[in-house]
Amino acid sequence: MRAVCPRCLTVALLVSLPLVGARGLAEDSPAVEFEDREDRLIITLGGMPLAEYMKSGDDRTTRPFLRHLHAPTGEQVSRNNPPPEGEPDDHGALHVGLSMGFGRMGEYDTWRLKNRVQFSEYVEQPTGGPGKGSFAVKNRFLKSTSKDAEAYCTSVDRYTFLVRPYGTLILLDVTFTADPDEIEFGDQEEMGLGIRVNAPMNVAINQTNRRGKNGRILNARGDKNQDLILKRNTKEPVEWCDYAGWVNDRFVGVLMMGHPQNFSKPYWMARDYGLLVCSLFSSGDLGKGKASAMRVKQGETFRIQFGSYLHSTENEESLDLSAAYENYLSVAGESPGVASRTKGPSD
Repeated sequence: MRAVCPRCLTVALLVSLPLVGARGLAEDSPAVEFEDREDRLIITLGGMPLAEYMKSGDDRTTRPFLRHLHAPTGEQVSRNNPPPEGEPDDHGALHVGLSMGFGRMGEYDTWRLKNRVQFSEYVEQPTGGPGKGSFAVKNRFLKSTSKDAEAYCTSVDRYTFLVRPYGTLILLDVTFTADPDEIEFGDQEEMGLGIRVNAPMNVAINQTNRRGKNGRILNARGDKNQDLILKRNTKEPVEWCDYAGWVNDRFVGVLMMGHPQNFSKPYWMARDYGLLVCSLFSSGDLGKGKASAMRVKQGETFRIQFGSYLHSTENEESLDLSAAYENYLSVAGESPGVASRTKGPSD
């Protein structure tokens, strides 16, 4: 087990069409706007749906998540929540959109909803405007599913939404504080940032993609789809993995990324039925090597960062995933709360 000095957990999500090199915001950028409700925050871009942030989950899911994510061209990229009749309804309460989950935080398990992650308060109120919007929340990680349970740690999650030249960049910066207890991040494939994609994008055939337009999963090494990606997790980990398919005659997908200055490159839990998880804590479970073990001592903090790039193009050939990854790195390096990075402790 490794002891952790104060570290950081940063999650960056990139929602976009093919990106160009320009870094500045256009003067006529559409506005990011928020509508705050008791249980959720509705996020729009130029008056069109972008996402809904479920503050403490919903009646079935006991952790926060972003649901109904949309590309700027209007296609829905994440799964319908809840799935309507005719769409696959497996893992209905677990795979709800884009969310963080940890199956082994010591004795606690937020992935399988055995412990609740509860919204506490806004640290920064939702603030929108042309080309930019942001908010920050404090969450309590509870020792059971009861809303009245004691907390074993807290997190501050900062979201920033930036209009980019052909899309929207969402940065999520999460800092865990081990208070009142220490935190242990164990080794398991269900340990990180996961997305369940819109059903027509699935690799596996279902009622919504029976026209020969199945999706595909592709990583930076060129490994394709579930079996090969899982098999080759045992090789050198790769920085990104993309899940994409056809929605309304457009090639739509989500590129999941890990930053090279995280304490570990990511391992990939890929499922042909529509799930992709970017995990830094799976060197044993997925990598078949030495098990990951991280301990954050009482009073210390821990941060890491991920990225997700939601894209929409007319065809697969016009999508440049490597360029999207490089653009993410350049933008993440300029973003508040992300520029100062440290690697995890050595063995």
